[in-house]
Amino acid sequence: MFVLFPFLPLIISSANATPEFEGRGGEELGTELSNTLYKVFNNKHSVDLKSLCISAGEHCWVLYVDVLLLQCDGNLYDAISVAIKAALFNTKHVVDVTLQEKACSVASLVISVTHTGTVTCARKVGGGSLDPESIFEMTEAGKRVGKALHAPLMKLLQQEESLGKTRQKVGFLG
Repeated sequence: MFVLFPFLPLIISSANATPEFEGRGGEELGTELSNTLYKVFNNKHSVDLKSLCISAGEHCWVLYVDVLLLQCDGNLYDAISVAIKAALFNTKHVVDVTLQEKACSVASLVISVTHTGTVTCARKVGGGSLDPESIFEMTEAGKRVGKALHAPLMKLLQQEESLGKTRQKVGFLG
């Protein structure tokens, strides 16, 4: 039996993001980001899969999420996952980290957590190694930060959604 999860991310890297992405240079990064985000969001803890059901066991809506990277610095996993979460609430918000933060490490641990702190995905990124003891500490810190960020993000998203058509539109989407 083949089961298709209803969340399909596609990450495309613009050649303007960095010269390394000219031609097909960004495909490997795009595939890596897409595969990780697929694992992050395709579970009952991240997306209300029942709300996508049209006819139980037969048909469901599929969420195609296309992300175009226009600049490549900072933590792309955080920026894209927060943007996707915000987009699922019909808004557009992006956060980013600095190049200095990224440059301080040769390896990172990317984790996805729910509002309760349940880890839904964990992945080591980068060529360096991680000390097993620090992996636990990093996971606990990620769970703490994820839980702390969830409430204010949800409050902001719900506030913005409650404004409906009266909210001020800014940027090129306005």
